[in-house]
Amino acid sequence: MIQSSRTVIILSCSLYLLALPGCRKGPVSDPVVNAEDLIEQIGQITDSLPEKPGPEATDDQWHIYHARNYELKKARIELIEELEKRDLPDEQLNPYIEMKIEDIKKCFYQARLEANKFESKVYRMMDDGSPMAQSLATELFWDLNIYHVNTHLMHLSETDAEQIADFEMSRKDDPRAGRLMARAIRISRLSKDARVKWSTWILDNMPPESEGYELIVAKNRLKNVREGEDIEFSGEDLNGNSIDLKDFRGNAVLVDYWAFWCGFCLAEIPELKKLNENYYDQGLRIIGVFNDHRVDELKEYVKKNQISWPQLVTPNATKSSYMHPLANRYGITGLPRYMLFAQDGRLMKTGGRVEALKPTILELLSQE
Repeated sequence: MIQSSRTVIILSCSLYLLALPGCRKGPVSDPVVNAEDLIEQIGQITDSLPEKPGPEATDDQWHIYHARNYELKKARIELIEELEKRDLPDEQLNPYIEMKIEDIKKCFYQARLEANKFESKVYRMMDDGSPMAQSLATELFWDLNIYHVNTHLMHLSETDAEQIADFEMSRKDDPRAGRLMARAIRISRLSKDARVKWSTWILDNMPPESEGYELIVAKNRLKNVREGEDIEFSGEDLNGNSIDLKDFRGNAVLVDYWAFWCGFCLAEIPELKKLNENYYDQGLRIIGVFNDHRVDELKEYVKKNQISWPQLVTPNATKSSYMHPLANRYGITGLPRYMLFAQDGRLMKTGGRVEALKPTILELLSQE
């Protein structure tokens, strides 16, 4: 079993829980609210904070107290953050800054209590579980540490990468082998040289049928397309017709990898409709790649929302195999994801938001 400090995972889980949407249910920001009104609202929350239960309190009463105290202090933090935007002298604002810091500390430790329950489950599985449980729990341990590194703009250390490599070697014959290292390469801010090093390590040490090996091969396919190699991109649309990217030569093509379960994907649909309406006649084409098993629902959704561009689907997809083969082929693991192709078939840019790609789209369409 790999030995490593467990401090990072505790901090990671705690910060993650503190950042969840449920931790931001305070009053909606209103720029016209003046400082006096904000101070009054802060006072109202302060007056409504619950009293600690007495010595005979039950566990349920303590649970209610902590939950109520937690929600009110989160709301008070938001109000103080609004108050900080007002032009108040330091002597008036400073007491609220102290209050905010105290509230953050209380909320942080309250969230940490919940995180600890899950951490202990991970550690027990790492130490006492079956071989498969130990493997998956150890992977989760490192996965959470990688998440922490990524979200806090830090770099995964070489020592950590080597320990991940040791772990991957310990399960070399497992079909999941290599996927944790592949994730580390993708999101943990390794240098270019380190990404090349560990990608090569996966290809040299993991079996070709392992998940990690397949992920690196998929990323290399996308890299080769970027460098000018023709892309193999074809599939079946909702009507059973064959769609091939090569048939769209002469048009700029935006490929949209999306799914119903992806909230950001659904939020992007109106922007895609605007693109299609405004630039179709100028030579822009959109192709959707649906990474979901609910194909029948997609048919109704497309009709209801008047989506005119083709949707590539996997008719026999299930809940456990929802990613489209084209997503797997090119290492698409997060949604939404876009691939923008020039009129000659070159991959120009990838991204996660329409707005970020729009300047390149307009540049392509302006070319004769």
